[in-house]
Amino acid sequence: MISADFNNDLKLDLVVVNQGDDNIGVLIGNVDGSFQTQVIYDVGNQPTFVVSGDFNNDKKLDLAVSNSGSSFISVLFGNGNGTFQTQVSCEVGNGTNILAVADLNNDGILDLVATVSDDSTVNVLLGNRNGSFQRGVKYQIGTNPPTVIVADFNNDSRPDLALTNITENTIRILINFRNGTFQTQVKYATEEIPIFLISGTFNEDKILDLLVVNYQANSISLVIGNGDGTFRARIPFKLSHKATNMAAGDFNKDNRTDLELTNAHDQSVSILLTAKDNILENLGTYQSGVLPTFVIVDDFNSDTKLDLVVVNQKDNSVSVLLGNGDGTFQNQSSFRTGTRPVSVVSGDFDNDKKVDLAVTNFGNQSISVLLGYRNGTFQSQRFYKTGKSPSSVIALDLNSDKITDLIVANQGESTISVLIGYGNGSFHDLNKFNTNKNPGLLLSGDFNNDRIVDIGTISDRWSSFCMLISGGNLSFPYQKTISIVITSPSDAITYDFNNDGKIDIAITGEKDNNLGVYLHQGN
Repeated sequence: MISADFNNDLKLDLVVVNQGDDNIGVLIGNVDGSFQTQVIYDVGNQPTFVVSGDFNNDKKLDLAVSNSGSSFISVLFGNGNGTFQTQVSCEVGNGTNILAVADLNNDGILDLVATVSDDSTVNVLLGNRNGSFQRGVKYQIGTNPPTVIVADFNNDSRPDLALTNITENTIRILINFRNGTFQTQVKYATEEIPIFLISGTFNEDKILDLLVVNYQANSISLVIGNGDGTFRARIPFKLSHKATNMAAGDFNKDNRTDLELTNAHDQSVSILLTAKDNILENLGTYQSGVLPTFVIVDDFNSDTKLDLVVVNQKDNSVSVLLGNGDGTFQNQSSFRTGTRPVSVVSGDFDNDKKVDLAVTNFGNQSISVLLGYRNGTFQSQRFYKTGKSPSSVIALDLNSDKITDLIVANQGESTISVLIGYGNGSFHDLNKFNTNKNPGLLLSGDFNNDRIVDIGTISDRWSSFCMLISGGNLSFPYQKTISIVITSPSDAITYDFNNDGKIDIAITGEKDNNLGVYLHQGN
């Protein structure tokens, strides 16, 4: 599903892909946030993905739909009043899945990128000024073509392509020539089951690098960026434990990104420092509680050195490990939580300039708020009820009163709970809002570019992403759910990956060894 203003009335409308009925539905938005009955338009067999853009340069939004059961993409030209013309077919190949829109050859006309599963290719279709597309140029990418990332990797102001191959365990980079064709792809190997991906400056060149945690291989792959669209061969680093979660920070103040890994199987955390020669040095392992599953980084004792808080799911506690500033940490101090804690967030909840904690308790439908003392210790917890099976929590100022609020994803009842902060460390349970089924992960960002923070939930069971668009008054009048091609999402971040000023989303999949990057379409 996508949203945009298709009839130029300054209200959001929706387009829904109806895969089982071989059509799309257009729902025109009303002034009160409701929608008119959908108008149906036929497309190809088993439509899977829809994008919008002005393909024929008439200043009216058009649609392009991928059809996994047909050999063509359906293009529907907009009339500017919310209606669309009958589809025009654009041949690509059987099994078209993911679409992306960009001006690939800098001619001011939108082009299409499509992944095709049947012949394991990514197809680049350059646009003509009348809305038609040239015959696609195919690039082989191996089996199971995944999500396409469009970004300028070599700083030449031309969008390039990046893809991951889930069967080969590789990253593929395709660099753009001026005319919208792409150089021969370069592959960079990962290892088995890359469940986490973190980007950061792991050396001193201020160029973005990639780091992949490979669960099955029990290793880390570090891929160093050169800034010209190429990456150096991965640097493997063998782990002594199976890592289940990861956090990044500069633990020894050398302006390089270091790592913390939670090791659920032996109740510990490991610290890896980045050295000058791009080598990760294992600085040591520290005991945590039983079954550590989540970790955050912050300065909890106000000494300008990064510390760790680890959530211990099996013994109902959090462990605080204070940093010494040289990459080493003090032994843990433990603080009680509710039953089966699964995530934690930090923030100043009582406006005393000390870092506090909020922990989701999956087992007893609550969050625990622990107010900080500035020395790395915390007061006894205060409980606040949530919905069923709270799985994650984020802290932000939702109502622009300069007081931190809490948003909790309730996985067991498909809602979020909004708890408004009073500024003294206590919270008011404002309301619940429906989301997609079984929300497991929470995100925040300005998803519709109106300068108001919105909320996103990701379902790890149903592989969907739900955006709750804020009305700015503690309400969410618009909601949009899209399917994602990631199986069992395990982690997600928001970031502007292609430097266009819009928030994009990256999601890792635990079961399909995949990383999906979803670029903001501007709406």
